Amino acid sequence: MFTKQQIRHIKPYTVTTKDSDFSSKLKNILDEQFNPDAGFVYLTSIMDLFSRKIIPWTLSESLEVSCVIDTINKAKKNRRLVNPVIIHSDSGSQYVSKEYKKAASKMILSYSKKAYPWDNACIESFHAIIKREWINRFRIKNYRHAYI
Repeated sequence: MFTKQQIRHIKPYTVTTKDSDFSSKLKNILDEQFNPDAGFVYLTSIMDLFSRKIIPWTLSESLEVSCVIDTINKAKKNRRLVNPVIIHSDSGSQYVSKEYKKAASKMILSYSKKAYPWDNACIESFHAIIKREWINRFRIKNYRHAYI
């Protein structure tokens, strides 16, 4: 006698390709070229948690640490760092690099737990609103258009 745990249901083979004639009707336009002309832009921003205002932001075409450093330097110009300032981020490679730690040397570093965006909910929410209200509603043509 078999129990439910011992019985395996095997799904029958399902034909998913209706026409196997690739000669003229169906074309492979991508042709293994996985580098599209259009791409991503990355927004690095620092929020003042008291006022919920974005102090500085930087838009870049890559996730290099230099973009994060630029944003920190903009924040330093916009604000006097009199009191101890806590700067919180995720633990991405940019934020644990030597360059980042040097740029934020007069700040107290704070990091979110791995794979736990709720630790950084305020800025995550801000970025989600930008995506929902702007990026997903309009066709962004290029980097310059995204910047504007």
